[in-house]
Amino acid sequence: VGLKIVVETLFRGFVKMKTVLVFGFFVFLTFAVVGVQIFGGHFMKCNDDSITHKEDCRGWMPRDSNSHIFERRTLSTLVYNFDNVFFALVSLFVTATTNKWTELQWTAMDINLTRLLPQTNHAPYWAVYFVTFVCISTFLWV
Repeated sequence: VGLKIVVETLFRGFVKMKTVLVFGFFVFLTFAVVGVQIFGGHFMKCNDDSITHKEDCRGWMPRDSNSHIFERRTLSTLVYNFDNVFFALVSLFVTATTNKWTELQWTAMDINLTRLLPQTNHAPYWAVYFVTFVCISTFLWV
């Protein structure tokens, strides 16, 4: 009799949790779509720090100032980015866990919405996006 009550209670709890999970998914999806619109294609980095424009991150560069060894300049997308909704959802999941979310926030604060590469603290107002999401997601899931 006791185990039957426990199982019935769990099933009733899952039915009520379904509403919260659906609502939470739509919160994530909304922030993901907004994130793709704002940050899509901007979480990039050139391996040559002297380059400021995305178009200039090509060709060859010396490995260091005293070297005659050259390496190719590459423009790489960061691991957590907002290039599509799937990657945005992954990035928001990392943000919701509050594990390394400040690194994503700082990266967003560095982006330049023109063709320039990231510059330190270029757009500090993008922190509002991440702080708002963290407040909503922690309130929703805790």
